[in-house]
Amino acid sequence: MGRLAFVTVLLLCAGEAAAQDPSPGEGAGGGRFGAPVVKYTTLRGQATLMLGGRAGWNVSPTLVLGFGTYGTMTEVDALEGAVPGAPTPLDVKLETFGFDVEYAPHPESPTHLT
Repeated sequence: MGRLAFVTVLLLCAGEAAAQDPSPGEGAGGGRFGAPVVKYTTLRGQATLMLGGRAGWNVSPTLVLGFGTYGTMTEVDALEGAVPGAPTPLDVKLETFGFDVEYAPHPESPTHLT
């Protein structure tokens, strides 16, 4: 239930951020944004998806400072015997948040790696 509430709040915030003007003008900084994020990674050698969101401030056309929060959405098996006497196999859950620094060498591109 907690994940459903988290996703709902995230989508509502993303809709509000989409209503803002994300670019204050060519060559200028100061625009802000919020966006839902889906990430793919591996934990303990197992593929997993992470869902979260991020918000940021465009300091310049190529530099963004902000923060983000993400959590695993798929199951990752824990080590066998990690908790002695556990009645069922356990899963690893990862939730993270922190400061993001993004440099985009081609900010006009609709997609870019950071």
